[in-house]
Amino acid sequence: METPTKPMTAREKIRRLVEVKEQVQREARERYQTDPEYRAVFERLEKENAKRRVSK
Repeated sequence: METPTKPMTAREKIRRLVEVKEQVQREARERYQTDPEYRAVFERLEKENAKRRVSK
């Protein structure tokens, strides 16, 4: 017979969210470094944002 799992505490939920966030950031950083097409999109967006900031 299986025991029911206890609900996560707030601290456990936050810890899990932080772990997921760090993993996603790590994957995005790796993809940015290895995928030239992905990097080109980011560079284009950075240029567009810079132009937008200057024009304000």
